[in-house]
Amino acid sequence: MSLAPMLTAARPRATAYQGVAPDSALKTLIAQARAQPDSVRDALFQALGETVSTTSVRQRTAQLLRARRLAAAYAHAWNDSFFIRQVTRFESASRSHRRERVLAESLRRAGNAAMGEEGIPAAMNLWRQSLRRATSSGDPAAIAPALLSIGAGFYRFAQYDSAASYLNRAEALAVRIGDKRTAGNAVGILASVSQDRGDLSSAAQLYRRASAIRALSGDSRGIAADANNLGLIADQRGDSRGAIAAYERALSINRRDKRQGLVALNLSNLAGIATSIGEYSRAESLYRESLALHEKHGDRAEAAFVHHGLGKLYMNRGEYRQAEVALEKSLRIHTESGAVTDAVAVRVDMAAVKSATGEPEAARRTLQEASRIAKSAGGYPEVQGSLALARGRLAIQFGTFADADSEYSQSARQYRAAGHSAGLAQALEGKALLLHLRGDHAASLRVLGEVGQSQAARG
Repeated sequence: MSLAPMLTAARPRATAYQGVAPDSALKTLIAQARAQPDSVRDALFQALGETVSTTSVRQRTAQLLRARRLAAAYAHAWNDSFFIRQVTRFESASRSHRRERVLAESLRRAGNAAMGEEGIPAAMNLWRQSLRRATSSGDPAAIAPALLSIGAGFYRFAQYDSAASYLNRAEALAVRIGDKRTAGNAVGILASVSQDRGDLSSAAQLYRRASAIRALSGDSRGIAADANNLGLIADQRGDSRGAIAAYERALSINRRDKRQGLVALNLSNLAGIATSIGEYSRAESLYRESLALHEKHGDRAEAAFVHHGLGKLYMNRGEYRQAEVALEKSLRIHTESGAVTDAVAVRVDMAAVKSATGEPEAARRTLQEASRIAKSAGGYPEVQGSLALARGRLAIQFGTFADADSEYSQSARQYRAAGHSAGLAQALEGKALLLHLRGDHAASLRVLGEVGQSQAARG
């Protein structure tokens, strides 16, 4: 069931702003709230924060008036009285509760910044402090975003059950109080949980639901994120054209809104597609532009993905020393930030480099370590599929065909469970190669025919 009707119903039938003609100054704020809702939300938080930090009664009164006008502007712009209700609640709260409310939001925002700069563990520490402060304040509008942030942290740790628990709580509370932004974010991250668990159909539906909710609050950032993630799903299904179209939609929104960090993410994803279809020069140019933007903004976590992408590109071009350097940079950042499954994916490619450069034993050790780490993280299908595929390729190199057959079969099963069509095609191509090496050319051609038919059906 869509959340959009529930959120609409959560609004009161009459609000403080309806029927009131705005003055010229408020009209300017309304236009700003319509064009840049995030800037108005940030200004509102700043105004409430200054009411707590100042010792001047006059300044406190001025900032409360500013907060009221910002809330009214947002309400006019988006037909949403959520912030009017929040300002009213804030004004009526005790001084200690107001302080706890502001501190909770400050800690949450500090956690957001720390995730890119210091890694997930540092961010989680701040988000847990935020939740404690929010709970102390008794304000559900502070509790819901804190729950959301912790859920997002568990998602980045690949602890999907814990992530879903916090995200569902955040969603339910946000719907109850009419906080569309938090509700949309919760549904969007729940979609990512479904995607990483291999349920691509549910993930796609959730991303579309999230976008519908986000549109109610002008969350263009979230809408772009949903488009980007739908591109990832198309890519997993082997639909390169669909992936490119989705990534370009996201890129267009983020360029328009001057979100350089997210522009970098979209460029990186487009570079990955360019690599997969052999457009290596374009791919490297896109990766370099993306990496420059991430480094400019100090986002090491996202820079790690770009280094990984560059590593894959260099592997495809046979530039193994450059690939090794890029992959080592990516692995170091992912390991330091606690991104376990991402680090496993890098190790798989590092093993491929070792194998390609005539170091099969080093490749075997790298895969064994990756398998150990993946098992401790929960062993989700796509990760297990990539590990089995890599082990199958290595077994062929060692001439242990029975092991290769077992690994390719396991890889195919895991990729099917993940709904990862591109990975499944690689596993089947591996089985076809194995059949060819065993002299069963007719069976090999049949398997390749199945792969071709599947790819043709996907366009």
